[in-house]
Amino acid sequence: NDYLGAIADFSAFIRKDTSSADRAYFSRAQAYYLNNNKDEALADYLEAGKRNPANAEAFYYAGGIYFEKGLFSEATETFTKAINARGDFAEAYHDRASAKQKSGDTKGAIADYREATKIRPNLVSAYNNLGTMLRISGDMQGALVEFGYAIKADPKQSVTYVKRGRLKFEMQDLDGAMADFNKALELNPDDPFAFNNRGCLKNKLRDFQGAIEDFNKAITINPNYGYAYMNRGIAKENLRDVSGACKDWNEATLNGVEVAKTYMDADCN
Repeated sequence: NDYLGAIADFSAFIRKDTSSADRAYFSRAQAYYLNNNKDEALADYLEAGKRNPANAEAFYYAGGIYFEKGLFSEATETFTKAINARGDFAEAYHDRASAKQKSGDTKGAIADYREATKIRPNLVSAYNNLGTMLRISGDMQGALVEFGYAIKADPKQSVTYVKRGRLKFEMQDLDGAMADFNKALELNPDDPFAFNNRGCLKNKLRDFQGAIEDFNKAITINPNYGYAYMNRGIAKENLRDVSGACKDWNEATLNGVEVAKTYMDADCN
């Protein structure tokens, strides 16, 4: 794709026709972004929005770039402009919620995820993220309801079953958790997160060998999955394989799981 050529053409258009330049700025922004020139893309999206405040997409994409840069306050403000331009912009509510979540505004994030689901009742990611936020805030039953809505909207999303399974595990509904993890793996047999979570559940049920088998599968799918190494180490320790446990905990630390050092300090020389 000739993104540089497209950028040159849009630039020439902007120089010649200022009356409809907002569309050219928007298109040039897209070309810049696809060419990995995010700063230039951001400037053009903002210019397009400035020239035409009704261009909700320009503000939305600008907000997305702010989010990618980790500038969550700026992202929130820019997604708000997108919403002001188009009140039924479910994706803008969804992404503003994510920016608020990153900024620590749990209440604001929950409100925006709810609004996104009202506008788009089939927006599975909004239900999933809302469920996660409710779980974090301690509303377990509310989270359970939202994950149920996500499954109703799309019964084939394995990630929802993993999330609901984790919630059920925390709520001590171990049979329900196992059913959800099994369903997730039925839908996606290559989901390392489902194997890791099911392995944790098997550990809880004292099926240590079964847990190790699940952690093995998670690591085979993702060899850098630090938490799978850490959890496999716990299962091995339960089977009195301290040497194997220490090797796994060391591998977990190498893959960024700091808490694994606690196990090493306690049990490994």
